[in-house]
Amino acid sequence: MHHEKDHGEDQERHGPAYELAALRAVAAACVKETQEDRLIERVTEIICRAFSITNFGVVLHDDRSGLLRDHPSARRRGGSAALELALGEGIVGTVAATGKPMRVPDVSREPVYRMGDSETRSELTVPLRVGDQIIGVINSESTALDAFTEDDEHLLMALAGQVAPTLARLRTMEAIRDSEEKYRALYEDNPSTYLTIDARGTILSVNEFGAQQLGYSAEELVGRPVESIFHPDERAEALGRLTQRLAGPGKVAHWERRQVRKDGQVRWVKESARSVRGSTGEPVVLAVCEDITERRRAEEQARESVRKLERLLDETVQTLAAVVEVKDPYTSGHQRRVVRIAAAVADEMGLPVERAKSLRVAGLLHDIGKIQVPAEILAKPGSLSEAEKSIIRTHSEVGYRLLKGISFEWPVAEIVLQHHERMDGSGYPGGLKGGKILLEARILGVADVVEAISSHRPYRPAFGLDYALAEIESLAGSVYDADVVRACLRLFRDKGFSID
Repeated sequence: MHHEKDHGEDQERHGPAYELAALRAVAAACVKETQEDRLIERVTEIICRAFSITNFGVVLHDDRSGLLRDHPSARRRGGSAALELALGEGIVGTVAATGKPMRVPDVSREPVYRMGDSETRSELTVPLRVGDQIIGVINSESTALDAFTEDDEHLLMALAGQVAPTLARLRTMEAIRDSEEKYRALYEDNPSTYLTIDARGTILSVNEFGAQQLGYSAEELVGRPVESIFHPDERAEALGRLTQRLAGPGKVAHWERRQVRKDGQVRWVKESARSVRGSTGEPVVLAVCEDITERRRAEEQARESVRKLERLLDETVQTLAAVVEVKDPYTSGHQRRVVRIAAAVADEMGLPVERAKSLRVAGLLHDIGKIQVPAEILAKPGSLSEAEKSIIRTHSEVGYRLLKGISFEWPVAEIVLQHHERMDGSGYPGGLKGGKILLEARILGVADVVEAISSHRPYRPAFGLDYALAEIESLAGSVYDADVVRACLRLFRDKGFSID
């Protein structure tokens, strides 16, 4: 390696003793230094001092930007800007990209050269690589032509061979430290409880936040049986789940359970657990518990609010149904009996619970429109005139208008409107046919007919249940829905269902 005198460009070679001393000093620095910046500073200092180089630097590759930049310790001739090049750009970029050294006697004749220092005449750059990993380059420049020899190249390559793996090792160690610190911060400060539990059900570790959530210190919890934090009513079930996790490595299970704090307070948690290998190779359960007490409380409050609303709705529906019975006392109980039949038919047909609920409400209110029909028509003992029948038939539409403004969960108003529609279009008020009639309305229509025919009316005696069933059976598929009729007949004839 050559040095530059303080005046002029004359250079003299240092002997092998200097080179050997430099190699030893760099080797010692690679062993001693534990930080990347400090190692590079020390290497730069050793080489520049040993060989009186005034334009030298370690240039590092930035994985994120892809650029090559001078390390801050680089010693560039006064006023020279720090290097910043892309891979493949200039001598420095080419060496970094190819992994091959370049010794350039005259930079003005080198096609890839990119001017940095206007006084540079020759350059020697060697790669810093470990396998395919690009770390950077060691770059040395001179104001003299052909300043670097083949021996200089071998020396810098030898130095790079020591520095590159050390830098790679330090970077790996730094990444591990960062990862450990991040994991530790996540583990300790995460607002969840982290537990590791062995096959005997003993707590092996717990994070600080989790210990605080349970009212203990971490030291108090480690070594305790995990069942001590389970709710007494759930201990057997919870221990069974842990056993299942140990038997099924890698499978994550989720459940909600109660746990008991040191002060006896009960908290709800959502637990996720899986089996992993412990430090000695034995299976342990890693459990993560999120406190969901407030969520459970809010859900229970919401359920209670729904229950109150349902009770209020039920009371309102019952009150409205009672209004019709006051107006038409001769049909007292009719609506409730219709509901009983319709609900049983819906169950027989396998309708979902929610649709059955809609039938119950619509059944109780299906004659609400009769409050607009004069009482003397409703209670008339003889036959009705056509005009009176027309008035009676308006009750479906009146009921619809009364109910359509109420925000039921189900199409109650539409069911009430359609409960006198018939499969062949002979019903009212819209003359709807077949599938255009809601199934709930078809069920309600059959239930209404069976109850009405089998019960007493002011204008006629009761015909009886057998007559009513024969009536709907004879008209099944034409006037009444065949599936609804079959379900109704099974109830009464095969299963002994009773209206009362």
